[in-house]
Amino acid sequence: MSHRLQNVFLFACAACVDGHGMLIIPRSRNSVDMDLIEFKDGAIPDGSDGCNCAAAAGGCPAALGPRSSGNGQPCLWFQQGCTIGCTECTGEHGHYNASACSNPTVTATVNDPKWRTMNLKAAAGSAEDVYRFNPWRAPGTTPVKDACGMAGGSDKVHLGDAAVFKDTKFAKFSNLGSQVLEPLKTGVIWSAGSVVEVAWGIRYNHGGGYSYRLCPAKEELTEECFRKLQLNFTGMPSLRWNDGKELFYHGMYLTEGTSPQGSMWARNQIPRIDDSGDDSGEPWDQRNLCRDGAKGRACRAFEPICEEATPPWHKIEAQARDSDVEGFCSGDWTGGMLVDRVQIPEWLPPGEYVLGWRWDCEETAQVWTNCADVIVQPRA
Repeated sequence: MSHRLQNVFLFACAACVDGHGMLIIPRSRNSVDMDLIEFKDGAIPDGSDGCNCAAAAGGCPAALGPRSSGNGQPCLWFQQGCTIGCTECTGEHGHYNASACSNPTVTATVNDPKWRTMNLKAAAGSAEDVYRFNPWRAPGTTPVKDACGMAGGSDKVHLGDAAVFKDTKFAKFSNLGSQVLEPLKTGVIWSAGSVVEVAWGIRYNHGGGYSYRLCPAKEELTEECFRKLQLNFTGMPSLRWNDGKELFYHGMYLTEGTSPQGSMWARNQIPRIDDSGDDSGEPWDQRNLCRDGAKGRACRAFEPICEEATPPWHKIEAQARDSDVEGFCSGDWTGGMLVDRVQIPEWLPPGEYVLGWRWDCEETAQVWTNCADVIVQPRA
């Protein structure tokens, strides 16, 4: 890709919708505003963006079912302008497709197409590999503004990439989650040495992968604290639909080229559906196979793990924009949640902890972080 074409791509995406995701199980501190009247049943007040629904009135199936702890604004706690090997996130926007710093200290470690989630046909490191600077390409090496997220993802207002947040009595735009979000009693009690269930949900899908970690609640909730206690995935993950159906599958867990060294990260197994050929990142000679409005099978980043319908995807709601689409397990998937099982270390002292969820995107220079309160008791 020429430098001129790359700049055109960046300009075209300046107003793109960013990826949204949130911790569902356990309920996160970031969802504290879900019970306010303006967010009732997934409603979206002016100045915010929906975490479950597309229609401002809310009431969509995702908001009324098992994903309901994603109502409010938990999916608006993130950071953007974040690329691998840099010392800070710029907050500028999510569609860099270049390094956000002049001298990155690391290069992409996730280069095998089987681990990538975007633009799989591009040769790693080539000009067409436009996502090689984004967080998932070296999981955990991208800095964050806050381990519990930044409200609106930036301190710069009126940016592209939906850097928005409705100010409430709990938090305001650009607030840091670790500083303003109070502990939220979840009633979740885990035993040391046990296998526990965690889950997150997608609103806008930007591929990549994610990890879970713990920090003692009595300590400062910094990225450094969470990095000391990364949790390992175990068993089989599942897709759990809003109607209760569940599909178990073989997860893809990465431990090489991650940070901290050897930490375990899960590949996001829900394939993104591109809006159009122009923002798909696919090789230029194949972009006509994905047309505006997410039309054409080439818009789907990779094959899904479930059998999809014909046609394979549809708008998530009648009021959604044309390219805000989902399949049975693809795209901006509000039809369910990604459920994982993680191992709580046997040696972990009992006490109050904060669970951290971190999603390193591949299609954008963005990282989502949420925090939830749990109690760990001695091994049963």
